[in-house]
Amino acid sequence: MAAALTGVGAGISALGTLGSASAARQAGQAQQAQFNFKAAQEEQQATQAIAASQRQMFDTNRKTALTQSTLQARAAADGGSATDATPLNLSQDIAGRGEYLALGDLFAGQDRAAGLRQQAYADRYSGAAARAGANAQANATILGGVGSLASRFATLGGSSGGLFG
Repeated sequence: MAAALTGVGAGISALGTLGSASAARQAGQAQQAQFNFKAAQEEQQATQAIAASQRQMFDTNRKTALTQSTLQARAAADGGSATDATPLNLSQDIAGRGEYLALGDLFAGQDRAAGLRQQAYADRYSGAAARAGANAQANATILGGVGSLASRFATLGGSSGGLFG
């Protein structure tokens, strides 16, 4: 009777061990899914950062063109010529500064996008590591359970060498 109860207990223990291992694997998969979702959001934000910086760049270019147009109109309205050296030099300065600012707008968006993409890569790596860690934990749980079962069955037969002796 005691051997039967020990066997039943060992079976229940084995089921508990397998259930614990399964839960650890599921937790690892859930963590990986969570990290993958976060990474997908970061990649979407990277795309949006580039689009926003392009819009900002176009706006800067538009403001530059309006400033140049205002300069030409004022030069002509003052009785001079819009093609005189001073308005032309100022227009070139405005164009150069506008181009510098527009490229700065674009770079800022690309830099932010690169950071977001690197974070997405790191999140995917973290998710894979979490899943691998959970699988290792599950395997360790199973091996611990197998060792415990082997120990219980070894003592079932008493001093005659156990169940296997």
